[in-house]
Amino acid sequence: MGKERKRRVLILTVTAGNGHNACARAMAEELERAGTEVKIIDYLKAWADRRTVWMVDRGYSLSVAHALRIYNRSYRWLKRRPPEERFRRKFAQKIALEGAEGLLREVYAFRPDVIYCTHFYPATALTDLRLLVPIPAKCYVTLLDYSFNPFWECCIGVDHLNLPTSDLTEKALRLGYRRGQLLFGGIPVAAKFSAAADRCAARRELGLDGNAFTVMVMFGSVRVHSVGFTDRVELYMAASDAIVTKLGGTGATECINRGLPIIAAAKLLPRQEADNAVYLREKGAALLYRNERELREQLTALLTDESLRGRMLTAQRAMAGGGVRELAAHILAQPFAGYGEEPDFSHLRERIAAAMKRALREETSKGAQPEKCGWGALNSFNRLYGKLMRSAPPRLRRSRAHAVFLRCGADGRHLSCIPDTS
Repeated sequence: MGKERKRRVLILTVTAGNGHNACARAMAEELERAGTEVKIIDYLKAWADRRTVWMVDRGYSLSVAHALRIYNRSYRWLKRRPPEERFRRKFAQKIALEGAEGLLREVYAFRPDVIYCTHFYPATALTDLRLLVPIPAKCYVTLLDYSFNPFWECCIGVDHLNLPTSDLTEKALRLGYRRGQLLFGGIPVAAKFSAAADRCAARRELGLDGNAFTVMVMFGSVRVHSVGFTDRVELYMAASDAIVTKLGGTGATECINRGLPIIAAAKLLPRQEADNAVYLREKGAALLYRNERELREQLTALLTDESLRGRMLTAQRAMAGGGVRELAAHILAQPFAGYGEEPDFSHLRERIAAAMKRALREETSKGAQPEKCGWGALNSFNRLYGKLMRSAPPRLRRSRAHAVFLRCGADGRHLSCIPDTS
């Protein structure tokens, strides 16, 4: 009798900040410890146009740094779009499908038993591909914020959606997910943030005063021990009594799992981080400040009020999920996938587009009506895109074929993407 083969897991990430890649690495480490063969691929860097890669990563950073108001207005408008129009989301679908053929070829070459996504773009591509060809692997995707961002309705074809909290159940159902698809393992950050730590030992190792109230500040300095970039974040967290930081979903979860009281800005945030801040404040897991005076007050409160610290730590313990270990256990419990012959790769994009049109007709035939879009939000989106392209390197700006703008249909309802051919 032959030796049983290793389970294979394909992890798809996207570089849009560092959170998606960090969670991909954490999952890979956990699965490899269990003897699983793991392959990590950056979905866009592997198969998309380099201009798309720049826009998703660097373009996002530029937009929140220099056009935050426009970014947030576009974000809110996109979130209001009805989920039944998921196959009409041309901006998200265009980016997702750039790598669809490469992904399908990789799936049938590597033949994974499970595909795990840390971003909605590869999950959207898998949803679209499954309209046309069989993908035997079980497909997972994790939401890495404490609220749904735009475009999550586009990837309902996965087998499992892992959520950071059960509070998002009703929203997930409204987006089109089924209750049986939902998991509540929390954001799967590295297990080292949940491991027990000795604060005094951590301070000795870092050369810090063992008796002083110690505040860790991410991306700033307010009478702090400056270390620059470090890959020992968990050690600095273990040595700290509180942290002043931004509220990306991954970073916030690392603090929650470590049991580190959070103080975060309440103003001038990209919309998804503002939503995270509101949610964590309501749960009692974070304090917010709007100016320097409020920051001083919050720090003083944490320093002097033991009951406040106790309530925050209790709230964080209640929020901490099973994380990467719980989700990895669920993945390892899946059966081995059985693959048949390779599908037909010819004219794949065109065939997927036709399948999406059929799926859209089925959705609209159920009574879903497209929502009328506002010209103000549409113009905001175009201004944001224009700012991004003006900030792009010259070699990208010269490629007019890549530029895409939005317009409303004559009835004021339907969006379409048109190339800049001027």
